[in-house]
Amino acid sequence: MEQNILLGVRDLRVSFRLDKHSKLPPFEAVKGVSFDIPINSTVALVGESGSGKSVTSLAILGLLPPENSLVLPGSQILYGGRNLLTLSNTELRALRGKDISMIFQEPMSSLNPVFTVGYQIAEVLRLHMGLSPRQARARVLELLDEVGIPDPAAKSAAYPFQLSGGQQQRVMIAMAIACNPKLLIADEPTTALDVTIQKQILELLAALQDKHRMSVLFITHDLAVVGEIADQVVVMRNGEIRENGATDAVFRNPRDAYTQALLKCRPPLEQRPQRLAVIEDFMNTATPPPEPAQRTRGLSGNEPIILEVSHLGKSFYSREGLFGRVTTFLPCRSISSRTTSAASRLFFKIPMPRSTRVSRWGRFFRSLY
Repeated sequence: MEQNILLGVRDLRVSFRLDKHSKLPPFEAVKGVSFDIPINSTVALVGESGSGKSVTSLAILGLLPPENSLVLPGSQILYGGRNLLTLSNTELRALRGKDISMIFQEPMSSLNPVFTVGYQIAEVLRLHMGLSPRQARARVLELLDEVGIPDPAAKSAAYPFQLSGGQQQRVMIAMAIACNPKLLIADEPTTALDVTIQKQILELLAALQDKHRMSVLFITHDLAVVGEIADQVVVMRNGEIRENGATDAVFRNPRDAYTQALLKCRPPLEQRPQRLAVIEDFMNTATPPPEPAQRTRGLSGNEPIILEVSHLGKSFYSREGLFGRVTTFLPCRSISSRTTSAASRLFFKIPMPRSTRVSRWGRFFRSLY
């Protein structure tokens, strides 16, 4: 490989056995993928769901399930002069988390629910850097502060379910950068987050990349994000690479029909079509799709009210210690227009306090409880 290439994927082919007793041939999910990740750069792996993006990233770290997956002969993943596909489990464990780290899609399912987040971050430091418990705790607080979590001392003692989705993702990022890896694989790290938190996470990743001078393999289906953060883009479909190049060049002059369709499917800001375009609309280049009908912007003011909420309130009680005092947490009080997660759950699951009134289409909603 060239000196400025950190990791190279060469003719990667991955197949899955569909059933232990099935006579069907294995399904080939990745079909001869090849691309490079340069030093101190961001490469975006783009494609719709099922295109093979996550399978490719899992193959890099040797995390594919051995019971039903197979990396076919001839595949190579080159890093530091070695083919990672030939390393033993012990050698891969020494590499994961230290040289190459990964942020997974769902932080809530990736974090262990029975251990505090501080313990889980400290485990990485103890295994790969040999820090003592005292040193590991000090480093955990530094990492939580670095990724923007308020009150690191208190949050390090919290369990994953006690944190918001954005805080959970920040914990995953802290765990991933704990050992200053050379390559960070981010597998759709903002998928489950709202737009404002997405922006914060993307800005955090960009700042950490500049600070630690690491390369990033960013897996996403959001082309708007790719245009903001990526130096190079690799477009995948059905396990194959359809286009690979500098982000500006691919966005400005896409050569493949699938890449052109992906770009054309972005919702227009200046229009409001009644139907959003899909990829299949643009794959048939012989007959371009007709212009969609437009919706009228704005409201007339006499639309019927679908759901009306007034004086919504809910409190949660928690006990500190075996005989500790009971504290009250109020996630939402007197909400009228802005709905939080706790408030939305009140509509259908959590019993309402007596001071709450929820109506739908003008009818009192309390009878549903």
